[in-house]
Amino acid sequence: KLEFERLHKAILTLSKEEQWLIHKLYFENQTEREVAKQMSVYHNAVHKQKKRILEKLKKILEKN
Repeated sequence: KLEFERLHKAILTLSKEEQWLIHKLYFENQTEREVAKQMSVYHNAVHKQKKRILEKLKKILEKN
């Protein structure tokens, strides 16, 4: 439960757009391709954004 709380707090530090993407991919189990279609961008753009956000979360969690 403690890890979940840490992750939740870290996610709240993200921008609204970043939170939306993480929510779609990990909480609604949508694929990168499905999210890309909703955003009207290419799949690789979503993939790169996801990788950047996950790195950001990793740094936040390592810091705390």
